[in-house]
Amino acid sequence: MIALSHPGDAMAPENPSPQSVRAALHSQRGLTLVEIMIVLTIMASIMGMVGVLTVGAMERAKNREAQTEVGKIANFVEEFYVYTGDWPDSLDQLVSPPGGVAAFTEAIGDDPWGTEYQYRTGGSRGYELCSNGPDGSSGGGDDLCAGPAQD
Repeated sequence: MIALSHPGDAMAPENPSPQSVRAALHSQRGLTLVEIMIVLTIMASIMGMVGVLTVGAMERAKNREAQTEVGKIANFVEEFYVYTGDWPDSLDQLVSPPGGVAAFTEAIGDDPWGTEYQYRTGGSRGYELCSNGPDGSSGGGDDLCAGPAQD
């Protein structure tokens, strides 16, 4: 390789001596402990904010999923009523209805928080279908419900 240089330019030696390498290393400045601590604090703050936002988004997604599932199961309950003339006694009847009627769904799972959907018939008023929400208990103010008995 041919190195082009201008007159007056200092060329670095091809094989530097150990003394010049050591001198170059000592002249370079590293990060101080305070600078490292500041960077770590900033990174921890950013990660904390991301964590809080992520948890909030996950809870909102679970709420939307529960609302969708409650609406879907409520449609199955109303279809059951149309086909049989009665409200189902339990959600299990949507999976295996009486009288040779085809199943309305393959299975009824738990809500996004791992608890069963609550179903109550209201006689002539119809039914009430609820997810107990994040707290897992009925009437906690976070229940998601559907059905004519709800009104």
